[in-house]
Amino acid sequence: MFSRDQLKRAASLTEEDFVELGKCRRPHNRLGFAYQVAFVRLFDRFPQQQPFELFEELVCLSAAQLGLDAELIELYRKRQPTISEHQQTIAGYLRLRPFDDAEVTKLEQFLFEEACRLEQTAALTGRAREFLKEQRVLEPAEFRIARIVGEQRVRAREHIFRRVAALVPSGLASTLEDLLVVNPDENSSGLQAIKANPSKPSVDAMLTLLDKLRVIEATGVLGVDLSWLNGNYQRALFHQVRKSSVTRLRELSEARRRAALVCFLWQSYRDAVDQVVDMFDKLLTRAHTQAQNELDEQLCRQRQTIQVSLTVFRSLSRIILDDTISDEELRTRLFAAVSREELVTCVDEIGEWVIGKRSDLFHGIIRRHGMLRKFLPALLDALELTQDVEGEQSACLRALQMLKEVNASGRRKLPEDAPTDFLSQRLKPIVINQGEIDRRAWECALLLKLRDELKAGNLSVRYSKRFARLEEFFIDDRRWQGMREDFFRRSSLPSDSKQVPEYLARRLGEAYERFLKTAPSNSYAVVDEDGWRLSAEPTEKLDQEEQDRLAHLKSWLAKHMRHVKLPDLLIEVDNQLGFTRKPGVGDRTEHGRGGTLASSKAAKAITNPTTLK
Repeated sequence: MFSRDQLKRAASLTEEDFVELGKCRRPHNRLGFAYQVAFVRLFDRFPQQQPFELFEELVCLSAAQLGLDAELIELYRKRQPTISEHQQTIAGYLRLRPFDDAEVTKLEQFLFEEACRLEQTAALTGRAREFLKEQRVLEPAEFRIARIVGEQRVRAREHIFRRVAALVPSGLASTLEDLLVVNPDENSSGLQAIKANPSKPSVDAMLTLLDKLRVIEATGVLGVDLSWLNGNYQRALFHQVRKSSVTRLRELSEARRRAALVCFLWQSYRDAVDQVVDMFDKLLTRAHTQAQNELDEQLCRQRQTIQVSLTVFRSLSRIILDDTISDEELRTRLFAAVSREELVTCVDEIGEWVIGKRSDLFHGIIRRHGMLRKFLPALLDALELTQDVEGEQSACLRALQMLKEVNASGRRKLPEDAPTDFLSQRLKPIVINQGEIDRRAWECALLLKLRDELKAGNLSVRYSKRFARLEEFFIDDRRWQGMREDFFRRSSLPSDSKQVPEYLARRLGEAYERFLKTAPSNSYAVVDEDGWRLSAEPTEKLDQEEQDRLAHLKSWLAKHMRHVKLPDLLIEVDNQLGFTRKPGVGDRTEHGRGGTLASSKAAKAITNPTTLK
C-alpha cells in the first residue's frame, strides 16, 4: 500500500516529537505515542482502539528510532485509557481538527467542484483524502467519505447536464434526437455512422472522415460553448455514448442524454480532425514510398544501359585527362574511341535520369496527383489552418488560400502571381518550367510543404487536439488567476518571481547544512581533498563452521537436484497433456472434452513440476 520512503517519512520523528515523547515516562508508552504520531501522519486518522490497530512496519520503524523493542507495543495496546489520552494529546499537538459539520460543508463544496471535472469515484475519493490532509482534518470512516463523494458526484452531474441542456437551442435538440432514429430504409442510426472509424488509410477512408466532419458541422453542435467543462469530463461522456446502444441512450433522462450527445459530437469532431491530418500524412508518405520504389525498379531495369553509359564516360574521361593529347587532336581521339552514334544513344538514354522524369522521385509524386486531388479540395475546406508565429502570413498559408479560391472558382490554371516562395531549390526547376507553373507539380509541392509545416508545429489546426496551437495545451490566463494563489500555497513555492533566487539559495543552503551536520557520522559517503569517495560494504566472511554447513548444503542440493534435458521434458509434458494429439482422436475424458482436463493438468504441471515423471 505504501512505499518504504513513505513509511520512513511518516515515522521519522522530529525534534518537537521527541519533546512530546519526553513527557511519557514508560518505554511502552513512548513507543505507543510515537506509533500513533506516525500512524496519523500516514493515514490522517488515529488507529482503531478496540482492538488496537497495528501496522507492523510502522511499529518497527518507530521502535528503531527510540532504541526500544518493538514487542513493547503489546503492553501499550492493553491500556485503552492511555491510548485515548494520547490521541487527544496528539490531536492538540499536531493541530488536528475533528470532522464536524463545518468541515463536512467545506468537503462537500470541494468535492462538488472536483466532481465537475472528474467523473471517476476513485479519483474523487483520493482528492477528498488529500483535501482533508491539507486542512489538518481527521479522516472520517470510509463509508462516510464514499457517501459524500456519491452525493456530490450526483449533484455535479445534474448541474452539468442542466447547464449543457440550457445551451442547446431547440433546433439542435431535435437534431440530437434524430441521431437516435433508425429510418426504415437504413440498417443503423445516424449516431452509429458517426461512431464508425475507417480502419486503413485510403482515399475512400479520407473522404469518409471528411464527410463525418461535414455531418457534425451540419448539426450546429460546434456553436455550443463547452470551454467551461473540463476535458476529462467531456471524454467520460464521450465514452459513455460510444459504448452505449441507441436503446440505452433513449432510457437516459433528457438533460443527461443531450449533454452526453453534445460532448460526444464535440469530441468526435476533434478526434476526426486529428485522424484527417494523420491520414493525410500517411497518404503522402505512401505516395512518396511508391514513387521511390518505382524509381528503384526503373533503375534496376536500366542497370545495363547505365553501366554502358558509365563505361563510355570512363573511356572519354581517360582521353580528356591524358595530357599527352593536344587540343587539336582531342576531338578526333574521342570519336575514335566512341562513335558519334554510340555517344548520341548514351546521351538520350541517360537524359531522363539527369534532367528528365527520372531525375527526381518528385516526378513520381506528380504522377499520383490524381489520387491526391480526389480529396484535396474537401481537405482544404474542412481544415482551418493558422500559423503560430504572429506577423506576415507565411507563403504556405497564402498558397493554400489561393488554391481554395481557385478550386471554388473552377479555374484550371493558376494565376500568374501564385506564391512560389515555399518551393525548395530542388523543386523549383520541376514546378516552374520556362516561366510557367505546372499546376499539378505546384499542388504536390504545396501538399508536401503543408505536411512538413504541420509536423514542425509552424501551422496549427483549429479544433485539433494534437495539432492545435501550443497555448491551447495550457490553462488559460483567466482560470489560472483563479487557482494561482491556491497552487502556490499548496506547493509551498514563491508566487513572486523576484523571490525565486532567494528561495533556491535558501533551499540549497539547507541541503548543505543537512549534509554537513550528518557528514561526521556518514560512513557511506566521504568528501576530502580528493573529492567524493563512496564506501563499499565488505563481503561477509564465514567462519569454519558456517563454511562446512554451506558445503554440506551444496552437496545435498547436488545429489537431490533433478537433471532434466529440455527435449525429454517436452516429451513428458506432451505425453501428459497431448498437445500434438489431433483434435477429435481420443480427446474425450472424464471431464467431457480434452480441453478441460488438459487445462487442469497444465495448471498442475506449472505449480508442481516434480509431478512430471
